[in-house]
Amino acid sequence: MKKLKTQVMREVWESPGLFYKAPIVLAVVVVLLSLMSFYSLDQSNVSEWTLGASTDRWRLDSQSASSAQSAQVVEPIIEKIAYGRYLIFALFGVVCLFNSMSYAFSALLADRKDRSVLFFKSLPLSEWQVVLVKLGVSVFLIPLFYWGLSLVAVAAYTLVADIFVFHALGVEFGYVVQQVPVIKTLLGGALGVVMTALWALPLYSLLLLFSAWSKKSPLGLLGAVLLVIWVLEKWFLGTHYLGDSLRLYFSGLEIVGQISFVPVNPQEPLAHAWRILVSPGLYLGLIVSAACVLLAVRLRNRRFEI
Repeated sequence: MKKLKTQVMREVWESPGLFYKAPIVLAVVVVLLSLMSFYSLDQSNVSEWTLGASTDRWRLDSQSASSAQSAQVVEPIIEKIAYGRYLIFALFGVVCLFNSMSYAFSALLADRKDRSVLFFKSLPLSEWQVVLVKLGVSVFLIPLFYWGLSLVAVAAYTLVADIFVFHALGVEFGYVVQQVPVIKTLLGGALGVVMTALWALPLYSLLLLFSAWSKKSPLGLLGAVLLVIWVLEKWFLGTHYLGDSLRLYFSGLEIVGQISFVPVNPQEPLAHAWRILVSPGLYLGLIVSAACVLLAVRLRNRRFEI
């Protein structure tokens, strides 16, 4: 366990930007933008803001101050604040996906370039342990950092929104916070991290495989291999299995998103998690993941020179 902890900490030390610097900066930016946005609305001296269906943007309408107490004014505001939380979660999710894929692409190539692979070979660690730790970091640890800081950003955004609604519209302080489904948000986020890790295992295992195989550009090598497979399939078989398989795989991310973004989704997160667990594609992906990890370990055992 101590060896595992040391290796995980080493990955964090070597890539601090991917693990905590980027999500911290993103959280600070979200909080600052929230402060500026709600302050600007507060200074507009308006008492109602609704979403215009025809223009699909914010529209501010003046009404008497007493009408701010009515549900017709407050409920649309609560709905917009909920969609703001959705956008924050989505923003963190996109940045997390980009950074975790970048890490997986370079994980087994960078240590060959800087010769730190020699350090690993001098330790009482098997190549299986090294590869599996890097896989676990990319599919679970990095998303966990981003999920935790996204909760902090959403909490700050909700608090700022609550202060605005209290000051500008006269609604009781704490009303916006009370509307947040805290249990569903935490449950949905935790399930989202776990289900995303399970569904993403074959993707990140494939990225690690090409990271172990490539000498310069894992992304270019992966693109070339996919292009050759697509051309050969089209010319000799006349089928579209590769494209259909990729579409089916990435469509599973929509279900994962319905789990993670439960604050604006009326359905229960457990129902979506169950859909993933009973999907044959999940277990086929686990088989593909195991094969990719096996090949990555074999490549790492046989070569490390650049």
